[in-house]
Amino acid sequence: MEMAKHRQVDWARLTLIGLACSAEEVEACRCVQPALLHAGRVVGQPAPGVARDRVLAALPERPEDRLAFWLGWVQRCIKCYACRNACPQCFCHACALEDDLWVERGRLPPPYPVFHLIKAMHMAGKCVACRECEIACPAEIPITVLYRMVSQDVEELFGYHTGTDLQVLPPILLKLEPDVET
Repeated sequence: MEMAKHRQVDWARLTLIGLACSAEEVEACRCVQPALLHAGRVVGQPAPGVARDRVLAALPERPEDRLAFWLGWVQRCIKCYACRNACPQCFCHACALEDDLWVERGRLPPPYPVFHLIKAMHMAGKCVACRECEIACPAEIPITVLYRMVSQDVEELFGYHTGTDLQVLPPILLKLEPDVET
């Protein structure tokens, strides 16, 4: 659905079929809502989602402790771009992650927080929590959790919930009209 909003697929030409996951698959994926919301059909009986992501539940309360938590994860990054390459929502023609102005080439780990924060902000209102980025990551960074946190902020600030309504555009696609003084 998000790809249709960004004109990457023609929604009218799609027939969505949801495949129900087992309880073990739901736990492995840390899926909160395993049944595909807008599937024309769901094959099988969907298992209930997990109550709370275990990585998200492990986040410390204090901001300075959260910074240390994320630094511990992202310092494992080898900047292989597997997360970006596996993501169905990454379809920009020019990627900011390859721009030397933002992400210095050859530096490992990438300067925190630039690499991962650019990607997280880019995924705001787009990430559907498919976890392809995490599955592809050789460093096993739970990056979907960061994207989910950003999505929660987008929902709180703008009332936008990713992947729920084809007619509602994500905030990044809204054109703001300039103030006109009379």
